[in-house]
Amino acid sequence: MSSEVIVIRGGAGSADTSSATFFGKFLLTAVLLLMSGLFFLSDDHRYGAPFIQEGLAASSILCFAYIAIFHRDRMERFDWYMAFLALIVFFVPVFFSYLYFKQPLNFGFLEERRTLLYFSYFFAMFVIGRRQYSSNDIESVLGVVFWVVLIWSALNAYELVPRNQGFSFSAHTEQFAEGFQSEDARYATRFLNGYMMAFMYPYYLLARGKFGKAMLPIIFVVAYMLYVNQTRSLGMMAGLTAITILILRLKKDHLNLTLLFIAPVFFMVLYFLYYLYAYLFGEPVAFYDMYRNLEFKIIFRDTLRDYFMPHGHLSLQFNGGFKTYYGINVYTADVGLAGYLYKYGFFYIPLIAIYIAIVGMLYRRYRNDFNIIMMAAFVAVCLMAPFDEHISRQGVHFAILMTLVKIQGDTYGRKTIKYIARVRRGGASRPSYSPTGVNAVA
Repeated sequence: MSSEVIVIRGGAGSADTSSATFFGKFLLTAVLLLMSGLFFLSDDHRYGAPFIQEGLAASSILCFAYIAIFHRDRMERFDWYMAFLALIVFFVPVFFSYLYFKQPLNFGFLEERRTLLYFSYFFAMFVIGRRQYSSNDIESVLGVVFWVVLIWSALNAYELVPRNQGFSFSAHTEQFAEGFQSEDARYATRFLNGYMMAFMYPYYLLARGKFGKAMLPIIFVVAYMLYVNQTRSLGMMAGLTAITILILRLKKDHLNLTLLFIAPVFFMVLYFLYYLYAYLFGEPVAFYDMYRNLEFKIIFRDTLRDYFMPHGHLSLQFNGGFKTYYGINVYTADVGLAGYLYKYGFFYIPLIAIYIAIVGMLYRRYRNDFNIIMMAAFVAVCLMAPFDEHISRQGVHFAILMTLVKIQGDTYGRKTIKYIARVRRGGASRPSYSPTGVNAVA
């Protein structure tokens, strides 16, 4: 006669049944603010603290190594895909800029260090550990983060907080000099980090159907875009994402996964054909200004001439960057997809394929509001492909979304993920998920 003991553990989906402690919510708030980049120091973001970005990247890699070595069984397939994506995005430009331009590896590491922030996902999951959060907990945390980002950004945009004096490896030391005045009138307010978390709170409210509650945050976001972070492409991206959230929310229980393939493939091919037409017939790209058109002609010419071999990206600290070779400074981020084809070459296809795979696996694994937001952001970045770097320097934003998707778990469809361990004479069957919960990685 066999005995049977039934053990039920809440996975990601059980988070809605239990509220987090005050310390747990404080910890999540701190992690999101740290990952947001709000306090990073860079050439254009002069009120941050030195080496926070680099310290977060190093800590995140250590967290990944620890989890991969000691808690390998708790990593899911998309965790491995995330790490693989981060490694390709980081090493391909470093290696090929060395081969093509003889740029020393240390300059390449310095230039591409931001892409290591993909690993901050592992840092977040390591710190959060076994803690569980209800949807209301997450909403309150995002609300606090929202106001911190807006207030801190406004204070610094109008120089009400002292600016940092710079760091030793700055490529634009003149920008840290006393009394520096930029020729760009928008300089003081347009280059601000942390903007992702300014949008996440209203996005979350829209995804949950709380339209009335979302109105005030949306008004403040519009004011933020007008008076603080004045970047046109960012405004377009924010608007497209919000519209897509509203469309996807109507079918949140059965989103069509073909969007994951139709959106990137269709728009990437369409943009490429348009680029090819503009280049072959000597026409300016309609949505670029004169300088960006000059950049486009240079890098697209070399991309075609070298049969889509990767070229990497040069640091301004290495003999002035691309100016030595092309006579002008070339910023691959300025021309989006064309810049990616130049920088990553034929590696761009597997990169976007891995990106799609991660989004697809997360959607199939979880059913929640952040999956709607992630899908909407994915569609929006495909539409915005000619204007921005959506894979490399946006890695930390993708890491934040992955973290939020995972901690909210299943709120639609499967309400909880459970396993039953049956103890019989001769041993027990192995549970399909770790007894410490699907969220836990430490």
